[in-house]
Amino acid sequence: MKPISSIKKTPLLTKLPNNEKDSAILSTGQINSVKTPVNKDKKSFTVVAIGASAGGLEAITQLLKNVSPTTGMAFIYVQHLSPDHKSMLPTILSKTTQMQVQDVDDMEKLIPNNVFVMPYNKAIEVIDGHIKLIPRISGGPAITIDILFSSLAETHKKNVIGVVLSGSAHDGTIGLRDIKLAGGITFAQDDSARFGSMPNSAIADGIVDYIMSPQEIGIELTRLSQNPSEIRETTKKVIEIDFDTNHPDLKNIVQYLHNKKNVDFSHYKMNTINRRIQRRMLINKSKTFKQYSEFLAADINESELLYQDLLINVTSFFRDTDAFLLLKSTILPELLKTKKEGETLRIWVAACATGEEVYSIAMLLLEIKEENKLDIPFQIFASDLSTEAIRIARIGEYTTSQVAKVSPERLERFFTKSKNKYRIDKSLRDVCVFAQHNILNDPPFSRMDFISCRNMLIYLDVIAQNKAMATFHYALNDGGCLMLGKSETIGASAQFFTTIDKKFKFYSRKKNTTLRSIPYLSSRNSYITMPDKNSSPNLPYKKTPLSANGNLGNAFDAVLLEHHVPASVIINYDLDILQFRGNTSSYLQNSPGKASLNILKMVHIEITFELRNAIHHAIKTKQSVRKMGIEMNRNLNNNTIQIVNIEVIPLNLEGEEPLLIVIFTGQQQIESDEDPKQSKQKNSIAKDRRIKKLEEELTSARADMGSITHDQEAANEELQSANEEIVSSNEELQSLNEELETSKEEIESTNEELTTSIQELHSRIQQVEELNNYNEALLSTVHEPVLILDKDIKIKSANKSFYKTFEVTEAESIGKSLFKLGNNQWNIPRLRELLEEMVPKNNSFYDYEVEHTFPEIGAKIMVLNAHKIVQQSVNEELIVLTIVDITEVRRLSTELQIREKKALKKQLEIEKKAIKLVEDSNERYNMMLMQSPFALLF
Repeated sequence: MKPISSIKKTPLLTKLPNNEKDSAILSTGQINSVKTPVNKDKKSFTVVAIGASAGGLEAITQLLKNVSPTTGMAFIYVQHLSPDHKSMLPTILSKTTQMQVQDVDDMEKLIPNNVFVMPYNKAIEVIDGHIKLIPRISGGPAITIDILFSSLAETHKKNVIGVVLSGSAHDGTIGLRDIKLAGGITFAQDDSARFGSMPNSAIADGIVDYIMSPQEIGIELTRLSQNPSEIRETTKKVIEIDFDTNHPDLKNIVQYLHNKKNVDFSHYKMNTINRRIQRRMLINKSKTFKQYSEFLAADINESELLYQDLLINVTSFFRDTDAFLLLKSTILPELLKTKKEGETLRIWVAACATGEEVYSIAMLLLEIKEENKLDIPFQIFASDLSTEAIRIARIGEYTTSQVAKVSPERLERFFTKSKNKYRIDKSLRDVCVFAQHNILNDPPFSRMDFISCRNMLIYLDVIAQNKAMATFHYALNDGGCLMLGKSETIGASAQFFTTIDKKFKFYSRKKNTTLRSIPYLSSRNSYITMPDKNSSPNLPYKKTPLSANGNLGNAFDAVLLEHHVPASVIINYDLDILQFRGNTSSYLQNSPGKASLNILKMVHIEITFELRNAIHHAIKTKQSVRKMGIEMNRNLNNNTIQIVNIEVIPLNLEGEEPLLIVIFTGQQQIESDEDPKQSKQKNSIAKDRRIKKLEEELTSARADMGSITHDQEAANEELQSANEEIVSSNEELQSLNEELETSKEEIESTNEELTTSIQELHSRIQQVEELNNYNEALLSTVHEPVLILDKDIKIKSANKSFYKTFEVTEAESIGKSLFKLGNNQWNIPRLRELLEEMVPKNNSFYDYEVEHTFPEIGAKIMVLNAHKIVQQSVNEELIVLTIVDITEVRRLSTELQIREKKALKKQLEIEKKAIKLVEDSNERYNMMLMQSPFALLF
């Protein structure tokens, strides 16, 4: 490496004094960047890309004021601007920094210690060390900052620093992520931002290294330029927070969220919870969990922000391409083969985030059906805990970057391009049902053929993972398939699943395996309660209270219920038995095959028909229904018949699902041996009674069947009508939602542009005010009188010298005609003629001398200069008249001339006397010569 003294200076550095040149070279920390002219290596210096929107002008001004002009870095500033508003940013920013500030020209070369500003109605990106102008993307949210940041990350890698300042929406987040992944450094403005959406979006994404005010960012950039080795490090300048998973304040935060949002995060991995909570603490500048816990309780909106931050929504189309290839080639075709004509393939995508994976599976199924000419319908149920993610998934609208992994053929077939976004085709959206759902708490879906739950289990602890696996086992049909993420396994549930593909995490539900129940998941924080002062912790039991409502009464009731109540069960509307009471063995029994608690499958065959009808009527009428005298042959012997009575009673509990109580009562009839004649007679009577009973049952069955058929037809018609209305309303709502989304984005974009324009105008107004103050101060200090006249020769303003010289006041002058000022003392005909001709003829005059006697101040000799000016902003023509009073100068000049004449006259007299003396002297001299004896010689 050459010594610094031998390094060739760049043209930019040769303009600096010697000591500043050396400082500029050293501040870059990269000697190679100045060995040769800059264009030899486009990556030899760091590029600082700054993005802002509403409120950004104030922030960038403060940043540039605090950054050294000799950092050796190139600065590019991008702001959301109106397409028809010519920006004055270069002029405004040039007053805040010694660096050269300029609008970007197409293919402008990046030069260190320069600030490049994006022009209006354009977007920019960096290619090969040059800034390229590209057309502005019309419509939709502005993404000019993302475009610049991403292009710099691709070309300059770790030699990029990204800065996001005040602004609305989320522009800059994706670009900062690209810079971070490329090894660059990222900054975001702290809560000093007037509009915090843009910096907070980047901070919440976890990609920001420094969270500072604009002044601190400028100082830090200067420090980094003087310590270039730190630019290669990615150490975050954040508040250090000690982390303890058992910290009571951390548990209080989790419990507070549980109470507010009904979501228990205590079974999430605490490292994940910690990172997300720390991010919110950094944004709110809380140094301890206790401070943040207090802030969380005091701020209404913070719980929602933290809740959204804890819901990790990461997904993409066809994520893990090889896994989707296996899914298309093997898994889904095999599942379709198991379906008979008319059966539906049911799929559940758990933790679906924003829906990309759901639509990816739907695309594969449509392609498989088309390639194999299958006519098997399918339905995809997609669920997620995040309401916002479900909303986005239902809309099915994605940006260009989000559909990057989708092939052009699929884009053309399954998407419709809308401005700069891609919308899922309606045929694909119709087969996907989205719903908010908590896998750990809410009842699961059922009868599923395929479940996909990828990269959710990695955020849960072992207990919650087991609960999720039990839920998936319950939801799947025998032989159904489960798909997990690359880093996930079935864990302790291997006895219930068979591995299909270990690499890509495909598992099959084992046949004829049934979990006893889905385990209940209690909160880890449930033990955090205040101790009872009256409790005795040393006793192994508590004393039984002598109260009818205590445990003694409950135990007493339990014994009575067990031994003395009629056989009865509690069922839901799905006919599943929830609880048993009394001895039900005479009426219910387990049927062969797969275990079931469905009452119609467990009850004796003779009772089934009547019981079904009774339940149907009880549900329909909401009233008790009783069926009497049902004969049931117990087959104990030929002479035993059991008469059964059934009563179905609706049971309604506030806040709970409606239930039914089914009560069984009956008695046995035993016929004794009798003579054949009496036996024959009784058999005939029994047969008649049986025939009559069967006829009654048949009549009742026909009536019930007719009622059920009528109800079914009415229900079908209502459902069909409701379905048509829902489909129609859904289409209208989707269309309206699209329009609202577009309008919202356009309004936000316009609002940002207007805010930026207002800030620029405000800055220009301040400059004009400063200029006016400067002019007023300048005029007030001028010794000569100055007047500003309008086109009617009325005085608009005058300086102090005018008022003092001509002994008038401001109140007497402003708004009055010059010629009427001071009892018409300025009514000078020639001056009036000259002034009145100035505006219409666009004339002016200089050194016009006026001698006039004023009644108050006497005779004055003045030299006047007048010039016309035009104020285009208010369309007004004015005259500037300056007056130079030369009265005293003229008096002194006259006196000097008189004195000069007198002196000259005296001088002539003296000269005459001298001449006469000379002449007299010459005459006497001649006389003497004539009288001299020597005169004869001549």
